[in-house]
Amino acid sequence: MPSGPLVGYFQGMGKPRILVVEDTKMIANVIFDLLSPTCDVTLCFTGKEGVAKALEERFDLVVTDLVMPDTDGLSLAKILRQNENYKTAPILALTAQGKHGLSPEAEPLFDAYLVKPFGIEDLPVVAARLLAAPPRRAAAKP
Repeated sequence: MPSGPLVGYFQGMGKPRILVVEDTKMIANVIFDLLSPTCDVTLCFTGKEGVAKALEERFDLVVTDLVMPDTDGLSLAKILRQNENYKTAPILALTAQGKHGLSPEAEPLFDAYLVKPFGIEDLPVVAARLLAAPPRRAAAKP
């Protein structure tokens, strides 16, 4: 029987759908193993593939690496935030860029971030918090 922070909140609501965009297959598989007992997880291994999948289907949460070779996580988030389905949906950034947080350009696009390597208990807790939070307010148009 699955357990952990994602189970209690979502009982009776169906499994949340999570899109994971991570170019390092080992990390993607670890993320899948952490989230799949309580969530419907789809893996994409390039940013370009992740954008296409997100625009093709609707996900409750997007988890993306920031540094990827084709379309990086920042570009992915910019594209998704322009889509009606993702203006208020949570997007979680994964970064190996250090302890200083997200750049000022990235900060408004993401709801949270985790620095790699992160503890195996951190991702399910952050995912549960983001999924349980009220929808973010869409950015005002200039």
